[in-house]
Amino acid sequence: MAALLVAEVRRLFRALRAVLGREIACQLTQIFTVLRHEQKDQYHGCLEVRMTQPATLLFIPGSWHGPWNFEPVQKVLAARGITSKSITLASVGPDSEKLGGLLEDIDILKHAADAIAEDVVIIAHSYGGMVATGTAFGPNVRHIMFLGAFVPEINQTLMSLIPPGPLPPYCTEHDAFSIKVVRERASEIFYNGCPPEDIEEALGKIGLQSVSSLETPVPHCSWLNIPSTYVVLTEDRTVPVPAQRRFSAHSDTVIERDWPHFPMMSHPDDLADLLEKAATGAQI
Repeated sequence: MAALLVAEVRRLFRALRAVLGREIACQLTQIFTVLRHEQKDQYHGCLEVRMTQPATLLFIPGSWHGPWNFEPVQKVLAARGITSKSITLASVGPDSEKLGGLLEDIDILKHAADAIAEDVVIIAHSYGGMVATGTAFGPNVRHIMFLGAFVPEINQTLMSLIPPGPLPPYCTEHDAFSIKVVRERASEIFYNGCPPEDIEEALGKIGLQSVSSLETPVPHCSWLNIPSTYVVLTEDRTVPVPAQRRFSAHSDTVIERDWPHFPMMSHPDDLADLLEKAATGAQI
């Protein structure tokens, strides 16, 4: 779309030059450039005013997890005066036959974001990147941060983003409707770098993940029109780092941290530093 607009503007200026002459066309070009820069300056001025009030952070959990997964970092953020919320995915739960899918998760996120009166920054972890990408957000969502997340293009599924063949070693089929975490491999692969007591607590809370959530294509592509940041987790053993770097190509800003897949558990203070900048609009 941007390329088409640029081509159309160039065509119009060529037509003006042919009709009005080169000198007048050049003068019009200069006027257009000045107006465009003034408008851009006014926009950034408004943006700075908006960012004086921190945005609300809205967390999206990954597969098998719930809002409890973000509690360590939310406590740090709350002590700094940063408001945060998290959603409960329909695709996660104890009963495989009652699980929802990706579209239900998207609907939950959309309603949660719309219900927040303030500006919102979305924090999408792992599978949460599928949900964030597929959601058509309202104007209050000003930024998306992908945290070691799957980031698809429109009509892609999560399963299409991983290599063909057997499931990754940290998960296996539970039944025809759901997938479960392999607990024996969780500490080594899933929760590497996290405190042992936090791992035990997490293993007592994780649920099943619906198969349909992994096989449903995303109906929308939010990162096309909302600024985004991708945080590559270089110690991640769950989402391969090369895959993260491919996904990061969809974002405006890319940063790397030597964190494992669950930095909200392993590095809550460091992650809070990054999220506080996202909420206040500071340079990341």
